[in-house]
Amino acid sequence: MGTLREIGLFVWSVLTHWQALATSGIITGLLLVAEKVFDWPLSRQAFIVVVVVMFLLAAFFFAWRDEYRTVQAERAYKTTIANDLADRQRHGRKIYVRWWTHCQNREQSTADEAEAEQWRVDVLQQIANGISAAEAEYFNTPRAAEAVPPTNIVNCPQGVLINELGHRVDRLGEIVQRILTRHVSVMRERAP
Repeated sequence: MGTLREIGLFVWSVLTHWQALATSGIITGLLLVAEKVFDWPLSRQAFIVVVVVMFLLAAFFFAWRDEYRTVQAERAYKTTIANDLADRQRHGRKIYVRWWTHCQNREQSTADEAEAEQWRVDVLQQIANGISAAEAEYFNTPRAAEAVPPTNIVNCPQGVLINELGHRVDRLGEIVQRILTRHVSVMRERAP
């Protein structure tokens, strides 16, 4: 059923472009002027060739161009979002390392925790708005099975929160990879 709908959308796009070309184009105007002002009658065969065939070919091109531009815009958007999220992942990793190293310093650890929370909220909002609510939920939900690394993080008063941040940073990397993988697979599907 999806293919028939897509064919219908393509036909509608072609007809819309054809109608615009046939009713408001400069060629149509020139044909009308030539026929009425210069008394140059247009044969039925010439009319069919110009108005139907040529305009239909042009309409096919314009429908294709619209779709091509949409794909290019989507590709640019996905690349931009993936790059931005990769930058955020690097920033999150820095917060994680800094918080972990300051975990015994109560004042610095509190500041690191606040920065980590702001980072989480910002990334969550960007994923929800730019990708999907499902990916945002995946990013944000702590997992019970996420292991604590065999380091001194276990001895930190906020070790569980620091560990959650580290796993969120890793999940953000997975989301970036999924965006890029979908981007590449879509481009392969569209390639001739």
